[in-house]
Amino acid sequence: MRASNGSTSGTGAWQLLNPSAGCGQYGSVVTGKVAGAAGTSQACSQDSTKDYAQISPSLRRVSATAHLTVDVTPRSQLTSMFTYSQALSEYTGTPYAARARSQSRNADTYSTAIPVTLPDGSPNPNNILGVPEQVMYSFNDLIPKTQQFSENFRGAVRYNGTAASHWGSDWNYDINFTGMNTMLQQTITGAPTIAGIKNAIINGTYNFVNPSENSQEVLNSIAPKNVMNARSQEYSGDMHVSKGLFKLPGGMANLAIGGNIRYEALNDPSANPYDRNNPDAQYVGYINPFNAQGSRWVEAGYWELALPFHKMVQADISGRYDHYAQGSGFGRYSPKAGLSFTPVRQFTLRGTFSRGFRVPSFAETNGMNVAYTTYNVTNQNFINQHLNANGTPNSYAQAYSLGQNTAGNPNLKPEISTNFTGSAIIRPTEWMNFTFGYYYVKKSNYIAPNPLGATAIANAWLNGGNAALPAGTSVTPDQIDTQNPNGQVRPYMVNLQYLNTRSLVTDGVDMKINANTRLPGIFRDIRLISTGQATYVRSFNLTMPDGRVQHWAGTLAPYNAVSASGTPRWRANWSNTFIWKNLAVTPTVYYTSGYKNVAEDTNGPGTRSCGDSANLLAGSAYAPTNQCHIRNWWDVDLNVTYRINDRWRVYTTVYNLLGFRAPADYGTYGSYLYNSSWAQKGAIMRSFQFGVNVTL
Repeated sequence: MRASNGSTSGTGAWQLLNPSAGCGQYGSVVTGKVAGAAGTSQACSQDSTKDYAQISPSLRRVSATAHLTVDVTPRSQLTSMFTYSQALSEYTGTPYAARARSQSRNADTYSTAIPVTLPDGSPNPNNILGVPEQVMYSFNDLIPKTQQFSENFRGAVRYNGTAASHWGSDWNYDINFTGMNTMLQQTITGAPTIAGIKNAIINGTYNFVNPSENSQEVLNSIAPKNVMNARSQEYSGDMHVSKGLFKLPGGMANLAIGGNIRYEALNDPSANPYDRNNPDAQYVGYINPFNAQGSRWVEAGYWELALPFHKMVQADISGRYDHYAQGSGFGRYSPKAGLSFTPVRQFTLRGTFSRGFRVPSFAETNGMNVAYTTYNVTNQNFINQHLNANGTPNSYAQAYSLGQNTAGNPNLKPEISTNFTGSAIIRPTEWMNFTFGYYYVKKSNYIAPNPLGATAIANAWLNGGNAALPAGTSVTPDQIDTQNPNGQVRPYMVNLQYLNTRSLVTDGVDMKINANTRLPGIFRDIRLISTGQATYVRSFNLTMPDGRVQHWAGTLAPYNAVSASGTPRWRANWSNTFIWKNLAVTPTVYYTSGYKNVAEDTNGPGTRSCGDSANLLAGSAYAPTNQCHIRNWWDVDLNVTYRINDRWRVYTTVYNLLGFRAPADYGTYGSYLYNSSWAQKGAIMRSFQFGVNVTL
């Protein structure tokens, strides 16, 4: 603490409130010069990432299923099924400081000083200077914890059977109904409200001198329990009939016709709403104010016709019309066609073409989502206004978390997809086959947050203020730099909407190999089952509303939408199972190619050079000033299973058997300096799982 200047800063050097207690578990007191504080300051240091960060949350799953089948007649059957499942996950965050801001930044404690006297006029034991004090403190006895408990109830009833026919084949009919409810309860503790922190400081309810003496009641007053309940529902009825119409050289031509009607609903309220009449009631930014609501009826009709023209030529054509009673209503017909050609048993050519569409989700039309990305300020004019005494950029000009508030847009149009696949299947032997395929997917009117990206919008705002912002966007300013209060304010939150881009197009190649045989010679009692597959992403391009194109393949993009997981061009895996009597041993090799540390969806089209990678770096003093490429990632897992009898099996799995480390990724923000989407096992290192499978 130090003397307050009556505003958001203070005067003089920082000193410990209770020097005799020292830093306790955090080691020795650190002394030295601090920017904006004259004299020699004292402080305690802590590695918050080491002490509080988690690689993955704890997770517990429980499920149970009941199934009943009744033969109503010799040619019909009634089936019912009920499934209950639950999942409980827990994870923690980093404690918040006494100097904090609400999630919306409309309230803060920056100017809240420790008073000399309490409201009743008595001396304040937390004040040792005799003047109002500015406090710098972390509530390490309040560790934010999120618990998410979901329950799913699913019931289904189906009546199906056949009826005799005097032409073609018999009639087949199927009538089914499915209902599903999912309820989520999210409970968050340890996250302060601004009102709670202010009360602790002004009224002296929190003991800053000896924090161990604070009761749970006091801690709860600072960080009240936050409980949010969400629910989703879906009820669906489907009926279809099918029949063989006539014979073709390759077999019976079959026709199926059906219809479906369903109801969908979602109620996912905000866990951290903003009340303009009471801004202090809002929690800090740990609690994301995501929300989405809506309901709709959907009607659909569909058909499918299988045409085996010849044993060598098979065709399948189908169509589906869907109508969504949402807004002004969405309706569209989606065709699909497939053709296969097998001139010889060892070779098959297959191709499919289809059109489809996706209506906007409830979150995209009637919701709000706030996310944060790492933002590195590159505007030199801004940096020059926020320097330390030695001329280096101060903490206000370093990398920080930039907010992106994406609001729903009720005027969105549905996405229209065009899909094509072509593949060749080669069977050189009875026990081995290869598949080589090409895929192409185009989504017109692709729905996305404004693709200009939070970084590009923030850069425009720093360069030219509100006048330089693209249409439909705005920026919420951050707090001022207390060290340089006259300097330009940095952006805190970029506000934008979902919109329809021109298109999202991706294409690439898939390869697969399958083998199932006994080994030769003395190993003939061992069966080998080998499965391998690889995918190469040739392109992954987003065309923006203005016609400019973002190229994502082989980079860290999409950066904003998926926590900077990126799009590696190559992904492959190969597993080989060796079965001897009741023992099965399966080593599996995984490979993910490296990628460039650039992202055009956050820095703008054309920012794919190595020089652009600096815009994504974590900004840590321990990070390099430039990282152009993130190296590839290998992993080897080993599973051993032993079958005791037909009902009991025991198994063990070793993950990351060879102990490969995750490559350093200083651009991603989804995890701490590594990319958890591809290399999480390299952060956990070697791990083991043991289990028993029982079939009743």
